[in-house]
Amino acid sequence: MALLALLATSPGRRATRDKLIAVLWPDHDTERARHLLSESIYVLRKALGESLVVATGDELVLDDQIVTTDVGAFEKALKAGDLVAATSVYGGPFLDGFFLPDAAEFERWVAGERARLDREYRAALESLAREREGRGDVAGAVGVWRKLAALDPYSSRIALDLMRALEAAGERAMALQHARVHTTLVREEFGVEPDAEVVAVVERMRSSGSEARPAGTGSREPGRGKGKPGTVAPMAGLPNVAPSGVPLAASATRPTTRRWIAVGLASVAVAVAAWAGWRATAQREAAAPVPNRSIAVLPFLDLSPEAQQEYFTDGLSEELINRLANVDGLRVAARTSSFTFKGKNADVGEIGRKLGVETLVEGSVRKDGERLRITAQLINTADGYHLWSHQYDLPLSDVFQVQEDIAAAIASALLPRLNGGTTTVLARKPAPNAEAYNLYLRGRYLWNQRTPESLQQALTYFQQAIARDSTYAAAYSGLADTYITLYDYGLLQAAQSTPNVRASATRALVLDPQLAEAHTSLAHLYLHEWNWTASESEFRRAIDLDPGRGPTYHWYALALTTVGRVGDAVAAMRKAVELDPLSPRMNADLGMALFAARDYDRAIEQEAKTLELQPKLPTAHWISSMALEQKGMVAEAQREVEKALALRPNNPNYLASLARVHALTGRVAEARAVIAQIEAQARNEQGLEFFVALGYAALPDKARAFEWLGKSLDQREGSIRYLKVDPRLDGLRADPRYAGLLERAGLKP
Repeated sequence: MALLALLATSPGRRATRDKLIAVLWPDHDTERARHLLSESIYVLRKALGESLVVATGDELVLDDQIVTTDVGAFEKALKAGDLVAATSVYGGPFLDGFFLPDAAEFERWVAGERARLDREYRAALESLAREREGRGDVAGAVGVWRKLAALDPYSSRIALDLMRALEAAGERAMALQHARVHTTLVREEFGVEPDAEVVAVVERMRSSGSEARPAGTGSREPGRGKGKPGTVAPMAGLPNVAPSGVPLAASATRPTTRRWIAVGLASVAVAVAAWAGWRATAQREAAAPVPNRSIAVLPFLDLSPEAQQEYFTDGLSEELINRLANVDGLRVAARTSSFTFKGKNADVGEIGRKLGVETLVEGSVRKDGERLRITAQLINTADGYHLWSHQYDLPLSDVFQVQEDIAAAIASALLPRLNGGTTTVLARKPAPNAEAYNLYLRGRYLWNQRTPESLQQALTYFQQAIARDSTYAAAYSGLADTYITLYDYGLLQAAQSTPNVRASATRALVLDPQLAEAHTSLAHLYLHEWNWTASESEFRRAIDLDPGRGPTYHWYALALTTVGRVGDAVAAMRKAVELDPLSPRMNADLGMALFAARDYDRAIEQEAKTLELQPKLPTAHWISSMALEQKGMVAEAQREVEKALALRPNNPNYLASLARVHALTGRVAEARAVIAQIEAQARNEQGLEFFVALGYAALPDKARAFEWLGKSLDQREGSIRYLKVDPRLDGLRADPRYAGLLERAGLKP
């Protein structure tokens, strides 16, 4: 289609091969580019006949008896001075609805043509409006001015001309109404007052006994609107309509490499009905349409005047992810992966490939005081076309309802493709207090940053949200998540964390028994308390309520690993990665699950993939080291653990692996020196006993290994939970003392 567009808009419908290659394949070598050009010509000729494109030397000529274009008709009408015919045939922005991936030069050409053609169309409209005013056709002039006002609703000059034309037609009330609309748009979009002349005309119209001012006598912007009636600059050909006159894509909006560009007004694409029919037939023969069963919500853009509402736009995006995750049959990419593209100018096709989704939701938020303007679009990643879009103007207090509306609208747009899927948890829930909701979003924004400072601030915001609305279940759940994260990160002792997690999660579930994240918080707490049965029960309940939440599968996999169900743990971690494919942590922990399942080769492969996502992730090197150790590749294991330590020096987990590779290669003194280093750390820091035990198990020094494993059990530190499955402890399993340790941990031997 790009080739067809270039030929159809070239002077005389002819272009040299070099010109076509320069626009379509500038980065290819000459031989490859000419081959691609020949293939494209072959496709066109096969669809529309051998005579469609004729080669005359190095030039290619398009047969205008086969392909007609609306711009060709427009250009002919302009040349004849027939502005009515010219403006009638123009269908919208040039090639809006057509996008050629990885073709920057073609996109630049399209952008230039689009801008030029748009200017010329507007000039033609203005010339037509003034021509009608000149012959006293005020009603006709009003119609044309309305078209111009729709194209540029923010232009005070056009608003004035339309108002005066309406006044001349005896429609003063309509003129005043348009002034109100124009004033509102200018204020909301730019935060400024309308042009003084607009205000003056409004005041004059409202004053009693005022005389109508003739239309077309207002001020003019420099260099615009000064052409003679009936004349306008020539316009290049715009291919749009087939011989039958049927447009190919009259309502699609142009895909862009800039994801955040707003939806266009109308779309006109290169269209040849016969070609379109051939293309559709070929696609049907090739394969049935792929259902749009997967989606990602990209971070909404903050277009607020102060640009300080990132917490709000991020929160809106995250809430939308949570709502869409409850649509049966719809796979939703998790927040971590979707937010990888925050602030990046990525193509929708690239995003779709990396996230493994067929549709995207993107949008923007403009928050000004207590007013919101939210724009959302649903986009097909295969071709960049918009499947649905909408703009919401509302008070802040209605934002909760709008989130539900957006989720329901997107679900409705996709449901026909979901083979009968239905929305299960899109039912309305009571909206929280608006101020409480705003505080909750601030808390979630800070919780997601996971720094000591941000977690403490998150606690404060969740507590403030609860103070504003004591019935807000999500705020209690956020509080529970923060307390448990503070414990996981070693920033809060269990004695302080546990009662707060339990109280907050329980209160959340009293207020909303269907709140999946609160069940997850409680399951996580039970995991820390070694209540394996209760933990699994709560994880299962959370997954039943919200099967699209990646972190739930992640933590559930850890619980399954603990009790020895390593196959199920791998499956749960694969599901977590499927939902959150760009999360380095989830990808690394999939490797850990494979390690626990003793699938060492796949564990190593998985960590290689993880390092492609985040090359300096020490955890990935450490897990690779453990798998290599178990394969007997001790030298390679040492190299990997040394890489981990280079990125995070003195980490006791990594030091334990280093001690083990020293011991396994007979360097006992070096091994004991590293173990002593960990012991020294353990005297000042709780939770390191297990790592000391790992070192002694490799020497082997069984007595000390069991001594330190016992200390680890006394402390109930996190790593001892994997006593049942950890391959590094295999040398101790035959000892009766090991069964005693498992019994103390509540794990069946």
